[in-house]
Amino acid sequence: MLGIGRNELRMFIAWLFGLTSLISICFAVRIILRVIYRCNSFLQLQIQIISAFFPVLAIIFGVAWWTVWKQKNSAKGWGIAASLIYVLLSLWEIVFSKRPWNSFLGTLAVGLVGLIVFLWPYEKEADTDDPEPEGEKPS
Repeated sequence: MLGIGRNELRMFIAWLFGLTSLISICFAVRIILRVIYRCNSFLQLQIQIISAFFPVLAIIFGVAWWTVWKQKNSAKGWGIAASLIYVLLSLWEIVFSKRPWNSFLGTLAVGLVGLIVFLWPYEKEADTDDPEPEGEKPS
């Protein structure tokens, strides 16, 4: 696969999950501080949903990064969930945004590659201690 193994691709996408988690944390803090600053008891439903949305994203992407980085058994499921979020958010923006749809193609591509990489069965590590190929016995 272009000289890059699936495990390296999983790790690269995991670091994108970590970066997305940090960005989501920044947005969450910014929005929550804005909500606190306004001190309006009649906040719009949209603002309330958004203020809960970014912390949830930060948790999902953060756990996905952590599980892949630490090679936990649950990494596959978290990677699929985080990749699916990339796909769904980019499709949502493509359909409902007034911005050009091609600005979301990168996120969609990362999500699709992530889905493929995490849905693909994990390959076993090759044993490099045995220099002789199987089937050939020394005489």
